Amino acid sequence: MNQLIPFKKDIIFKTKINDITSISLEHNIQIKDRTVFLEFIISGDYKMTEASTIKENFEYKLPFEINIDEKYDISEIDVDIDDFYYEVINNEILRINISVLLDNLTINKNNEVKIEEIKLNEFSSDIKNSILDLEENEDKEDEIIFNDERKEDNKMLEEENTIIEENNKVEESDNKEIINSLFNNIVDEETFKTYHVYIMREEDTLESVLIKYNVTKETLEEYNNLDNIKIGDKIIIPNID
Repeated sequence: MNQLIPFKKDIIFKTKINDITSISLEHNIQIKDRTVFLEFIISGDYKMTEASTIKENFEYKLPFEINIDEKYDISEIDVDIDDFYYEVINNEILRINISVLLDNLTINKNNEVKIEEIKLNEFSSDIKNSILDLEENEDKEDEIIFNDERKEDNKMLEEENTIIEENNKVEESDNKEIINSLFNNIVDEETFKTYHVYIMREEDTLESVLIKYNVTKETLEEYNNLDNIKIGDKIIIPNID
């Protein structure tokens, strides 16, 4: 299973923002215990006025933490960026929206313990049913014998309940050991990926963008719809070393 975790942050610029001419997202990921530590690095350049020919550079580091519930097994978790977009608010705030994907999450289960518990409950139920059958079928002449047998059955039931309680304690201990073993198998992971968001300009062509970022058309098609690309369209470009 997977989970999408939203992240939103407003960045207040010291100057006016007329136009974001380029922006890119980089991120670092670390997993320690049951917490995912992320650092988003937003960088690019912008124009303060429409008539300006000078571009101002910017870079901001945004930390983000995700705590994962203990009911999930994260030994094979995969963390990635599912979506990224931005908007300029009142020519002074850059609003960042990022969607983080947590993939390969599984719920911790101990099927063997549950099966054993069901068997014990069924066994206890059989004892109770046998006692009820004896009560219905015994004649009055055998009442004393029946009472003795009933005492014996009650004793068996008490012993069975004792066994169930002891097994439950063992199962709880086993569950703790299983969960601890899962924690011990978790290895810190660190990944690093870079994406560029390029805004098409009047002099740009698809071929010139491919050459500029040293990327193939097939790679771009994995992230973008390249049909009818026009001026002002935004293209997501993965960074390829």
